[in-house]
Amino acid sequence: MQISVVLVGTEYPVNLGMVARLCKNFDAKELVLVNPLIKKNDPTAIMYAKHAVDYLENAKVVNSLDDIKNDYELMIATTGVVDRFRNTFKTYYTLQEFTKLKHNSNNIAFVFGREGIGLNEQEINFCDFIVHIPASNKYPVLNLANSVAIILYATYNYKPRKMKLLDGEQKNRLYEYFNFLVDYSNKYGKLRNPNKIKVAFKRLFSTNFVPEKEAKAIIGIFRRIKEELEKKEKM
Repeated sequence: MQISVVLVGTEYPVNLGMVARLCKNFDAKELVLVNPLIKKNDPTAIMYAKHAVDYLENAKVVNSLDDIKNDYELMIATTGVVDRFRNTFKTYYTLQEFTKLKHNSNNIAFVFGREGIGLNEQEINFCDFIVHIPASNKYPVLNLANSVAIILYATYNYKPRKMKLLDGEQKNRLYEYFNFLVDYSNKYGKLRNPNKIKVAFKRLFSTNFVPEKEAKAIIGIFRRIKEELEKKEKM
């Protein structure tokens, strides 16, 4: 299984360099920087990366998570405070629980937030679900590099049970059709919280790892409903 590290809005070159070194320690597939506040060739980052400068040099730099949405089978948000956002469904696993899940996702990205405020609500909802490292209630938020170290260590040589699931592009199509139906329903009869419904559906499919055959059948019926509704709108 390949694990990638995605850092959002990284602020400090020391952390960036240490994360690059951790990527090499645990054979991470790649390091991705989303809208970083520092350059990947920062001298301090290079110094702390030691012999992992190649991870910095090869790091992919993108503007948003949406730019890499089709690159991974699972995108997993990380947070130190699971009850932070009101409109986010709090579907999360502790790191120990995650390593016991049965699925066949061989290309996984762990998404880490900013050193100061972590991931925002939109970024957490963008990911498939949340993984949380349990720590003291008095101070539950870990340093960025420490969080990366713990997760990479826990998932190193992690081999979940094989099971054919939807790939990233198929999952996005499923969510697209469902979101269309939610928006259509909301247009003709106001829903209480359409965005929360969308997030709930995404969490349901992401955390239950629906097999490809069954999910494709659902995609098919959603597509037909969408097409019929669009025809009706044009009449």
